[in-house]
Amino acid sequence: MAGYSGSKKTEPHSYKKIQAEIKADTLKNILLFYGREKYLIRWACGQIKKRYVVPAAEMFDFIKIDGISADVGMIADACETLPMMSEKKVVLVEDFDESSGRGGELAEYLKNFPDTTVLILVCGAPDKRKRLYKAAVKYGSAYDYDKLDTPLLRSFISKRFRSAKKEFDPDLTSLFIELSGYYDRDSDYTLDNLVNDIEKTVAHSGSRITEADIENTIAGSLLHNNELLRQ
Repeated sequence: MAGYSGSKKTEPHSYKKIQAEIKADTLKNILLFYGREKYLIRWACGQIKKRYVVPAAEMFDFIKIDGISADVGMIADACETLPMMSEKKVVLVEDFDESSGRGGELAEYLKNFPDTTVLILVCGAPDKRKRLYKAAVKYGSAYDYDKLDTPLLRSFISKRFRSAKKEFDPDLTSLFIELSGYYDRDSDYTLDNLVNDIEKTVAHSGSRITEADIENTIAGSLLHNNELLRQ
């Protein structure tokens, strides 16, 4: 089976890095998230909100902004308002388009960012030559949510099988990965697809997940996806 170790073998995946920083309380106030694995980006945003925002004050202390239409003034206003009850306010800006000309303006604002707010900027593949990326790295941190490497992916699958209280042979995680095509060079198969297939496998299996359960689930998903592509 073709595996994947990641382009930076000495650096932990952003999935593990953010976990460690939240636990150690070393998370910076400016966070730039990007990469193919939107599932992990959503997970990280949820973990940060859980860490800093009191549920009773979520309406006031967690602000989600559409980065496609919002101007920098709107983002700044949200960040400058003090948290009502929470340790820190969390401002999530989704789909920020740095090519719109607002990137430079936002980079300038980040120079004097309040320590009472955590700003999460989610964007597509950033241009690392531009001011916004450089400012995010200088004053905060950038996280590339690329594919999980093979050990992490096997652990990811195993954890979900165990959470569903299913017995399984650990080697079946390798079969699951191979049949899914997760590491195929031209594949658009992501963790969102994989989680969906895990849920299908769990739903259609007995108390123990078998090789046949996985083969039938993945084969059915691939057939469905191929039919959609032909339409």
